[in-house]
Amino acid sequence: MKYLEEVLLSGEILQYECTISNWIYCRPVIILVIGLFIMLAGSWGQGVLFVIFVVSCIPLVNAFINKRTNELGFTDQRVIGKTGWISRHVVELALDKVASFEVKQGLIGRMLRYGTVLVRDTGGTGTAPFKYLENPTDLSRAHQQFLADR
Repeated sequence: MKYLEEVLLSGEILQYECTISNWIYCRPVIILVIGLFIMLAGSWGQGVLFVIFVVSCIPLVNAFINKRTNELGFTDQRVIGKTGWISRHVVELALDKVASFEVKQGLIGRMLRYGTVLVRDTGGTGTAPFKYLENPTDLSRAHQQFLADR
């Protein structure tokens, strides 16, 4: 069960849930391919080749863990976000305490429809960044629509 579903209060309804884009795997796969080319082109011993392979796989494993453990969404009562697996960072803000969702997208992020979201509360402080979210502007739009409809 996902964290967002586990922490719902009785009667609370999940309105919108963000998903992590599969583009999170792009950079780690490139690093892995470069590592494989180095392995194939090199004439080093078995131990060195194994180390190159393992080091090349670390970013891919990290991306896999991030995709599975980072969550962000909002319910009819609050915004809930969680990052991390072993060391966890949880954000829970009442809807009336959310000032805005700051969306950061570079050129490639806009073309491939992913970006970083920072939840701003009414005090002006931000939360941990939620990176590689698919369609990050949809979160802000859905939040504003929900507030207008209620």
